Amino acid sequence: MLTLRHAITAICLAGTSLSAGTIDIQKIKVKGANQVKDLRYFMETGLVSARNTAIEMQIEAYEKSLIAYREAKPGERNLALKNAQQTYERFQGEFKAIAEIFRDLVDKHQSILNERNAEPYADTTTKEKILSTVEVGKQDEGRGISAYNNRNYSYSAHLYLRSLRHYHQAFELRKWQPLIKLYTPSKKKTESKKSEKTETPEKAATAVKPSGKR
Repeated sequence: MLTLRHAITAICLAGTSLSAGTIDIQKIKVKGANQVKDLRYFMETGLVSARNTAIEMQIEAYEKSLIAYREAKPGERNLALKNAQQTYERFQGEFKAIAEIFRDLVDKHQSILNERNAEPYADTTTKEKILSTVEVGKQDEGRGISAYNNRNYSYSAHLYLRSLRHYHQAFELRKWQPLIKLYTPSKKKTESKKSEKTETPEKAATAVKPSGKR
């Protein structure tokens, strides 16, 4: 009987250990860093300013939870780990709110495009560009809806934003008054700066090469 009790206790302890082991701090760190990057990217568009304070608070709470885990004593590690997991999971709420903001803006653009569809185009080439742009916007919108329904809110927000950019471009081609001021985060500038840094040693090497015999 005693052996049976020991076996049951061992199974329970193993279950507890397995449950605690499902929380991976490295996964929280890596995925959390990517989520923070995405949130800041969306903030840079200038379209989610109503969420800026909440987003900053969530990011701060997440970063503090990682510090707390790192500095926690052995007996406090499990609690700190759970707290880090919870703060990481709260990012989902922000991505959901952002996706909904972008979706509303997409709906407004699409509504006006439908209402003013009968207006003449400047020329055939422009018409083809506009129709193509709107079609791609619709495709991204459809994928955004699907991602949202599957609770993949981060990906949904990216797709809605892509759709919004296409609709915004259609407005520009139509020469209509824009509904939004859409800022594009300067990814290309960052990449060009990196490439300049990698080219610098080569440039320096070229600079010190002798220009020829005198």
